[in-house]
Amino acid sequence: MGNCFTYNRAGLSLWMSNGGTSVFLSVLLLAGSDLARSGWECEMMVWLADNDQAVFGAGTVGFDLDEIAWEPTQFATQKAFLLHVIDVALTRHRWNALDYDPPVVADNLKEFRVIVEAYSLDNTTGPGKSDWAHEPTSLGKCVRHEVFVHARGCLLCHDMSITL
Repeated sequence: MGNCFTYNRAGLSLWMSNGGTSVFLSVLLLAGSDLARSGWECEMMVWLADNDQAVFGAGTVGFDLDEIAWEPTQFATQKAFLLHVIDVALTRHRWNALDYDPPVVADNLKEFRVIVEAYSLDNTTGPGKSDWAHEPTSLGKCVRHEVFVHARGCLLCHDMSITL
């Protein structure tokens, strides 16, 4: 069991184990929560945080890039933000907040970056581009980890309390 992150229209995908997925999302949140400034950027981080296997179950949180609520007039800026988040995560930004050293997440981040870089907005596919597939419901941050939380809590706190 695991999760797949895709750009289906281009046939691109990245499969990760459940543990790899948790690490991947955690390091993206550590970087992105510090970088997010605009409303969309903050909502993007909450949306990522909501892909929490401790809440929804192992192997259930993969997504396609078409599920992101890209705003067509802001697409280039939004895509650049997501690429920047990946790049900052690759520098091991705040990885010391984790209680482990993730050995393979850099490879997953690099592969995901290739998929995001290839992504193009197509207004004829995917869910409505102005709405999130599941609406971010909080813009608060975890006091302990200083990352955006979703309606059910902090993805990093949840990951530290379970074994995937």
